[in-house]
Amino acid sequence: MARTSLMRALQRLAWEHRAASQLGIGVEELREREEMPGVPRREFLKRAGAVGAAAAAAGPLALARPARAAAAPRIAIVGGGIAGLAAALTLQDRGVYADVYESSGRVGGRMHSDWQEFGTGFWANKQQA
Repeated sequence: MARTSLMRALQRLAWEHRAASQLGIGVEELREREEMPGVPRREFLKRAGAVGAAAAAAGPLALARPARAAAAPRIAIVGGGIAGLAAALTLQDRGVYADVYESSGRVGGRMHSDWQEFGTGFWANKQQA
């Protein structure tokens, strides 16, 4: 940061020449463009805020499309473990239909019993059915 007015003037001059060469214009034209009246930042923000407030007041109703009425909610439960089955039962008790999807083809998750008999009424570890 420059501490003297001479150094600030030299830095400003260097900046003007660099900016003018990047834009492909002369330094005088760059200075003229900078002197052109524009909207100050504060005024721009005030105007943008007023437009935003007007849009917020009318926007939701003006821009919204009419919603399509659904006959019934569609609910999918992924996982047929004890939590998924309990959720489906709770929904069914309240009259809401839910599809339960299980990738293994067997519901119950880790909580299951093997009902396949080996031989005559016994399981593999010789417990009686």
